[in-house]
Amino acid sequence: MNKKQRKYKTRDGSSLLIALGITSVLVLVSLGVMTIVVSSIRESTNVTGANMAYYTAEGMLEEGLLANQSHGAGYSDEGTQGGSACTTHPGTNCGSYTIVGQVPENYGYPNIGYGIPAPGTGSAGVGCNPLNPVYKDAWYYDSIHNLYYYGADAPTSNDYSRYEAIDHPCNWNKIKIGDNVSIPLYVTTYDSTSNCPVVDSASGLRICNPADMRLNSITIKVRTPCSNGKSMCANSERYQFCCFDLNTPAQYMKTNPTVMSWQITASNKNGDKFYTLLPNTTTYLNILNCKDDSGNRGRCENKSINNSEIYESQINTGMSSDYIVVKPSDSGIDQNNNSGLISDYLLNGLSFEGSLDNEINKPVLKLSIIHSLQSQDTSIPYLEYQVLTNAATIPPTDSSQTITAQGFSGTFKQVLEVKQPQGSGLLEYVIQQ
Repeated sequence: MNKKQRKYKTRDGSSLLIALGITSVLVLVSLGVMTIVVSSIRESTNVTGANMAYYTAEGMLEEGLLANQSHGAGYSDEGTQGGSACTTHPGTNCGSYTIVGQVPENYGYPNIGYGIPAPGTGSAGVGCNPLNPVYKDAWYYDSIHNLYYYGADAPTSNDYSRYEAIDHPCNWNKIKIGDNVSIPLYVTTYDSTSNCPVVDSASGLRICNPADMRLNSITIKVRTPCSNGKSMCANSERYQFCCFDLNTPAQYMKTNPTVMSWQITASNKNGDKFYTLLPNTTTYLNILNCKDDSGNRGRCENKSINNSEIYESQINTGMSSDYIVVKPSDSGIDQNNNSGLISDYLLNGLSFEGSLDNEINKPVLKLSIIHSLQSQDTSIPYLEYQVLTNAATIPPTDSSQTITAQGFSGTFKQVLEVKQPQGSGLLEYVIQQ
């Protein structure tokens, strides 16, 4: 073999190598394209499933809103689309809704009664979970990291502050200047076990008034928020109202105004009479050394009647006495200028006793801020309130009706939640994945 032949002989198979290289490149490109296509298909399927779950939840929410529209305070209900299979998270078009208008029966504070708002639903807290509320055991708060600890997770270090369940910020509501809060003191129900009077024999609608619920006690608690912007703090870190002239009682009264009003409105069962109970404002301003029931000078009270206004120094003093500003032993004045205990009014006492025509029906507690909120060097953004009742036979109506809708599609679940404050058309939406 000559030199030229040997040269061409060494090139045998080079075209095969080139072909294999090109084929490999094409295979790799194809695999990459296939991976992208499969990923896109998977993502598209996921988006479709998530959207189906969302639209189903949205439809169930509309059904819940429609079901709730024609009913009164405390109404509770539930409905499903897809039947019992919803519990197994089936394919598409499966959903459910629940309407909760009362404080859950098992969420009462031990030895205290029911709290409004229901534990875990308050607007004063952050990340509140109504499915895991704090209402029994004490809890701990890490003020440095703004963290809560419960039960077995509670630390033993003294670096964490211990609080009772009732003080948890998720068990309190915010109220700002201009807000009007309505809390029905009755319950609308179709539950025959409630033993409340039937008002519509066709539908079985029942109205549980305070006398039926054995609700004869109301406590109103009010506190200022934390001045450091956190959801929980020691009382010394909360805003303080100021400033009071301790030298002249009359001047002290002017600089210690009522900041929150309360009233209870009701009709009789025939609907042709209307009643209002207002705070007892009895004061004596011309006695130099007199004190109010919080121990503050300048707002003197007739101790046999008890002034039941909610004023600045009373809120300040309440920080050391469980934040109570209106006690069950406080009195009110009705539209006929009759005075007596609030419980007398709720249980058809005062001028209502002895006549079926005068039994109060559907009473509503109304709260509103009526004066600017001023601290030493800044304005106070809002107040926090909590109402306690001792309803014995049926839980009271919550401050809001909560409508929760769920939609399922395959492994996807969407949850939509609406809170509709009692007596308000405003809706507060919460969307969960």
